[in-house]
Amino acid sequence: MTHRARLFLLICSSSIHIIYAEQPINIHISPHINSHAISHAANMQNNSGMLLDTLSKTITHDNYQQCAALLKQIAWEKRYTIGWYTFLTGYACINGLLLLDYNFLTDKSLWSYWKHELSFAQLCNIPQKTLEKELILEIGHRNYNKKNPTDTTHPLINFIAAIDYELYRINRFIWLTSLIKKIRLTKICFTNDTKLNAAQQHYERACFIKHIFLSWLSEYNMNQNGYILEGPLKRYYRLYSHS
Repeated sequence: MTHRARLFLLICSSSIHIIYAEQPINIHISPHINSHAISHAANMQNNSGMLLDTLSKTITHDNYQQCAALLKQIAWEKRYTIGWYTFLTGYACINGLLLLDYNFLTDKSLWSYWKHELSFAQLCNIPQKTLEKELILEIGHRNYNKKNPTDTTHPLINFIAAIDYELYRINRFIWLTSLIKKIRLTKICFTNDTKLNAAQQHYERACFIKHIFLSWLSEYNMNQNGYILEGPLKRYYRLYSHS
């Protein structure tokens, strides 16, 4: 028997056993004893036992070594095909992420677009207290709890989740584009220096807005003796206040 025939027999035997093993046995409690059902169950048990015996005799150390050698031979013979499909899969995944992340960056509701009419230098020149006040008002306007408008923590927690996710997506785009640029594959990927520069500007603005929020949060915590910092908001403050 050839190696391929033994491998085929092993796969078929395993498949038959799995099919039998996965069939549900419906048990109906009744005072009437169904002899046909008992006979069928006994036959299934005997067949399962025979399959297990066959598999135990078929799957030996020698057969395992032969199967391993056969798989290695197939992998070597198809190495160019495997390598080509691996490259195409990786190429599609990377470009898919680039397209998704860059499309995400065009969303005007992102926090990095806040006060987009101002350049980053102009934004930094605004007094911090003024920025803090305007940012908190904007956070409350975007994320207020419709069911409980007096809930002060809901808008802040939603802002935290949004700004962190935004930074994660922007950073992933920057990292992938920088890697592609480093290995000089920019010409065949859906990215370029213009997109990279735009992403870096978005990342810079988002980090600055997050810094403004954390500064306000730290001051508010000291003024209110930690009253507002409960639950997720308190854990977030502890995590980032020393970063």
